Amino acid sequence: MGTRIAAEGGEVRPKGGRKSVLRHSPVSSEAQTIALA
Repeated sequence: MGTRIAAEGGEVRPKGGRKSVLRHSPVSSEAQTIALA
């Protein structure tokens, strides 16, 4: 589920979000999961 949330978060955020997710996969995944939760 964490991977799906991270992918959705990257899509919701245009370029900045996508670049952040690609740079910090695990960190962004956790941060986005908490933000969406």
